[in-house]
Amino acid sequence: MPAENFGEILKRERTRRKWTLRELAKRVGSNYSYISQLESGLGRPSEDLVNRIADAFSLTEEEREILLFVARDVHLQIREIRDKYPHVAPKYFREAARVDAQ
Repeated sequence: MPAENFGEILKRERTRRKWTLRELAKRVGSNYSYISQLESGLGRPSEDLVNRIADAFSLTEEEREILLFVARDVHLQIREIRDKYPHVAPKYFREAARVDAQ
């Protein structure tokens, strides 16, 4: 089963609380149409907005980190990992791709 993306998590947490898009938007200081776009996978929220969403949902620190991670650009994250660990990252990514292909 594929991991949830930001929009799927956002919608799951909002509907679990029985909040409307407008209610969540009001709680986080955003526009409901933008929240709807995020739930649909259209757009990438700022880190500040992700933190306000995590606060509104009263997420644990681990849940907040997951939300921040999935909200970010994966390609940027890969580049950051590659730059931070230049001697191990390429080998790790090749190995991960090989295992995934099996």
